[in-house]
Amino acid sequence: MDQKTRSAGRCFSLVVLAAVTLIALFPSGDPPSSTFRWGDKIEHFMAFGVLTSLFGIFWALPRIRLVVQLFFYGLGIELVQLFIPSRVASTLDLLADVAGILFGLAFLFLLHRITLQTEIKAVE
Repeated sequence: MDQKTRSAGRCFSLVVLAAVTLIALFPSGDPPSSTFRWGDKIEHFMAFGVLTSLFGIFWALPRIRLVVQLFFYGLGIELVQLFIPSRVASTLDLLADVAGILFGLAFLFLLHRITLQTEIKAVE
């Protein structure tokens, strides 16, 4: 990946991180509602899957460091939500975050395998 693409990807990943943070911590006027009962857990899962994928692709972080940092980021969000009256901290939200992180790791693994196979075929 060239430097320009990596820089753009890093900027984009930081924008997504900022957006997730603002959405998670901005006080809401109404209690969170979703189309179905577990909708907010799907949102947590998707947010952390995307964050894991973006940071895994564009930042050269060891996977364990990425997992630990995103776990503590999710935990931090839940702890801060304890002090925001219109927000609710939830262990299930944190579990959805972890599931999203694991899904993101699986995506990165598959992406690496596909990229590696493509490179091997190009050499042959």
